[in-house]
Amino acid sequence: MRTLRYRPEIGWLLQIAMLIFVVTVLIGIANGTKVFGTLERNVLLTHVHAGTLGWITLGVAAACLWIFGGTGPRATNEGIVRGLAIALVGSVPLYVAGFWSGSFIARAALSTPVFASIVFLLGWSIIEARRIGLGRLSVPQLSAIAGLVSLVIGSTLGVYAQFALATGEQFNAMNIIGGHVTAQVVGFLLLLGMGLIEYWYRPLQTAASWAGRIQVGLLFFGALAIAVGFALGQPQAAGGAVLLEIPALLIFLIRVGWSAARSGWTRPGSARHAAVAVPFLVLNVGSIIYLILALFVLNIYKDFSEVPSSVAVTLDHALFVGVMTNLNFALLIAFTADRPAVLPWADGLVFWGLNAGAAAFIVVLLANITFFERFTAPVMGLAILLGLVTFTLRLWTRASTTRVPAAA
Repeated sequence: MRTLRYRPEIGWLLQIAMLIFVVTVLIGIANGTKVFGTLERNVLLTHVHAGTLGWITLGVAAACLWIFGGTGPRATNEGIVRGLAIALVGSVPLYVAGFWSGSFIARAALSTPVFASIVFLLGWSIIEARRIGLGRLSVPQLSAIAGLVSLVIGSTLGVYAQFALATGEQFNAMNIIGGHVTAQVVGFLLLLGMGLIEYWYRPLQTAASWAGRIQVGLLFFGALAIAVGFALGQPQAAGGAVLLEIPALLIFLIRVGWSAARSGWTRPGSARHAAVAVPFLVLNVGSIIYLILALFVLNIYKDFSEVPSSVAVTLDHALFVGVMTNLNFALLIAFTADRPAVLPWADGLVFWGLNAGAAAFIVVLLANITFFERFTAPVMGLAILLGLVTFTLRLWTRASTTRVPAAA
C-alpha cells in the first residue's frame, strides 16, 4: 500500500481552492440572476480571479504535486514543497481580496508574491522533471511544464499591467491585457486541460509518444505566438498561429480525447469528469479559433468592442467550468477515495447539475436568451456549491492508507 508523497500539501491547496471558489460561485449566481442588478467592475474582476487563481491555479498546483511527486516516502530535505504550498495558499487569497478592494496599489503589491510563488512552482516542476528523466516524462507531465511556462509568461504581463495602473504609467491595455489573457487561456489552461484529461482517463503514466510530444509542442508554440503577437501590438499574427491549435486538437482527440469522451458517464469516479470535459474543451478551442479568425482574418469584427459578449463568456465558461472545474473535481474524487463516502448521493447531483447547468448556460448565451440565464446560472452554481461542501466534509474525515497511481 502506497501513499501520496505530498498528501498534506495537496490537501491544503485543495481546501483553500474550494474556499476561494465559493466567492466565485456566489458572485456568479448573483450576476446571473441579477438579484443585485448589474455588478460593478471590481466585483466581476474578483469573480474572474477568484476562479482562475484561487480555484484553477491552486488546483493545478495540487495536480502538479500529484503527477510529479507520485507516491512513496519523502526525503528529509523536501521542506521546500511545504514552503511552496504555504506561499501559494497565503498569497492567492490576498491577491483576490486586492481585486475586491479596487485599489490599484493593493493589486500591484499583492500580485508580486503570487507571481513569485508561480515561478517557484515552475522551478520545482522542472527540477522534478529532471529527476524523473526528460525522456521518461508523460504527456500530462510535459503539458504541466509547458502550461506553467505559459502561466509565467501571462502572469508577467499581468503583473506589469498592475504596476502600470498603480503608478499611472501609460501602456497599451489592449496589447498587454490581450497577451496576458491569451497566454493564460490558450496556453496554460488548454495545455493543462488536455494533459489532465489524459491523466484521469489513463492514470498509469508512460513516456510520451512522438504524437503526444507534437501535441504539446503545437499547443505551446501556438499559444506563445498568439500571446507575443498581442503583447507586441501585432494581433494579426494570431490569425496564423491559431491554426496550430487545430492539429493539436485533432492529435489529442485521436490519441485520447475521443475514447475518453465515450467512456461511461454514469459510472461514478474521476474518469467521468475527465470524459465530460472533452466536449467542453472542443467547444472552447472552436470558440478561440472562430474569435481570432473573425477578428484578424475574416474581418467580421473590426475590433474586440464589436465581439458579442456571449462569445467571450461562452469561451470562458466552457474552459473554466466545463473543463477545469470538472478536472479539479476529478482530483478531489481521487484524493478523497480513501475517506468515508460522506454524502454519497451528492456525487451524481454534482456531476449532472454542474454539466447540464453549464451546457444550458452556454446555450442560453449563444442563443441570446438572456432571461433564462437567471435559471441556468443558479443550477450550475448550486451544483458546484454542493460539490464544494461534499468534498470539504470528506477532506475533514480521517484518511486511511490507499493505493494511488504512481507518477514516476
